[in-house]
Amino acid sequence: MDRELVVAAANHAHQGTPVSVLLDGTEGTRSVELVDSATHHPVPCQLEVGEGGILLSWIENSLEKGATRTYRASLSDQPGRPQGEDPVQLELQSDDRLDVLIQGALFTSYYFGN
Repeated sequence: MDRELVVAAANHAHQGTPVSVLLDGTEGTRSVELVDSATHHPVPCQLEVGEGGILLSWIENSLEKGATRTYRASLSDQPGRPQGEDPVQLELQSDDRLDVLIQGALFTSYYFGN
């Protein structure tokens, strides 16, 4: 099931602004794909199932004062898939260090030992 969402920057520009919308009538939804309708690029988002529906959240980047942006939210009853190939990887570097990489770049290292 698809939903059209429109974000408006009525009074001032928005840069890196968290946006959340509660969608009702979403029983059985297990995943969502959010796509910018103008560019057709996927937008990273988060889905929380709760009372009254699902809460869909994302970061709105660079929306000028008076501008609007339209998104298509595709809801599915199937489990979601991470975007990209193996976005999170774990690599054991030694007996006491585990590296966490996100899309091939080092994110953090965990050091452990006796």
